Amino acid sequence: MQYKEKVAIFDFCETLANFQTADAYVEYIRERSGNKSMKNKERFRVFLRKTKVMAIANVLFPKGSMNKRLVLWQLKGFSKSELEQYARLYYERKIKPNLIAKIIDELKQLQLLNWRIVIASAGYEIYLKYFCDDFCIPLQDLIAVKIKFKNDICMGSFDGGDRLWDKTDKLESLLDRKSVVIRAYSDSISDLPLLSWADEAYAVRRIDRQEWSKKYNFKEIVWQI
Repeated sequence: MQYKEKVAIFDFCETLANFQTADAYVEYIRERSGNKSMKNKERFRVFLRKTKVMAIANVLFPKGSMNKRLVLWQLKGFSKSELEQYARLYYERKIKPNLIAKIIDELKQLQLLNWRIVIASAGYEIYLKYFCDDFCIPLQDLIAVKIKFKNDICMGSFDGGDRLWDKTDKLESLLDRKSVVIRAYSDSISDLPLLSWADEAYAVRRIDRQEWSKKYNFKEIVWQI
């Protein structure tokens, strides 16, 4: 019988960390830097939300991630070294204190059992790489959104697209599906393609019941009791 590598794929936001980390990273920089351009762009984004322009755009372009793009746009003009410094502080001060102990323990246990760990997130690579460093996960096993730079200056846009919509496609290019056994963990129905793709799927949730996970007969891990 052919040996199959065991691979555990973890979503990050509200699965390993207890909040959505991508927009919060930009907010962290806006608050710490006091950058006037960022504040003006944030006012513009809020205006678009209030006037329902963004809601209409999301209907017309459901995979456009308009809100996330407008948030990321606020970083345009920052140097790569500045954003790297903020990313390190953000990880240490905001993400590490908010990691979900129960799911982190699950990850560590799988590592002890020689499972390969893959992080598949719509968060930004620039700070998620520090999580991977802490938990000895090779960067090649991190699938996340990259920020675009030109001559080490942030362009305020995605480099290669928003991974929110193509996790499974990226995983298929990373893994030989026929030679692996896959277990997946996520809190969100948006990861239904990933969870359905796995051999074993876990819906991660707080106290509230996940009706969609019941519908698809996924196993559940409740991390807040």
